[in-house]
Amino acid sequence: DDRRAREVYENVEEMLKIEDNNLLTAARLRLADAFLEIGETEKAREHALAVHDYTLEVNDMQSHARSRVILGRYYARMKDIELSLIHYNAALDTFSEEANPTSAVETEMLLGQVLIDAGRVSEASEHYLNALAIAQANDFRLFQAEILARLGNMENDRSERVAYLQRSLTVFKDLGALSRMKEIQNSVHRALMGR
Repeated sequence: DDRRAREVYENVEEMLKIEDNNLLTAARLRLADAFLEIGETEKAREHALAVHDYTLEVNDMQSHARSRVILGRYYARMKDIELSLIHYNAALDTFSEEANPTSAVETEMLLGQVLIDAGRVSEASEHYLNALAIAQANDFRLFQAEILARLGNMENDRSERVAYLQRSLTVFKDLGALSRMKEIQNSVHRALMGR
């Protein structure tokens, strides 16, 4: 439930104010992304900017690129497409410089997210499918589960939606990701009920 999630996020936020940035960059990125998902856009922006500035200072370009992804999503939601694209393009440049499968998956997922934000669902689906193929070839199970969930949530055909979500649920279950499993179970239930 959103109320409980907000309480947890606020507790994490308080911890981040006390602790060293260097140790909690990944947590701050996840928190920014979570705030964006629940509509707390200004809090998301605040945390993404903190990571943006800190990672630039310490030359952690992968985390810096991830902060720019969140800022890109923030500005897309604020309908500032030009600024959104500046952040997305900078993140894509950083990810594409890395010649490893993890960066390739992240790049494809980012392109998918950019296209979703722009309302271009079929093109986004192609990038998510590319990301899924790379994730499967490299046995990146967490990426697989997340990509399957995204594909399921954007699918219009109910049987396809349920199939993607159930595959995602299976992987999350194998990984022991209980909270994510519950979210996906709710999505499966909504899909089966026609919502």
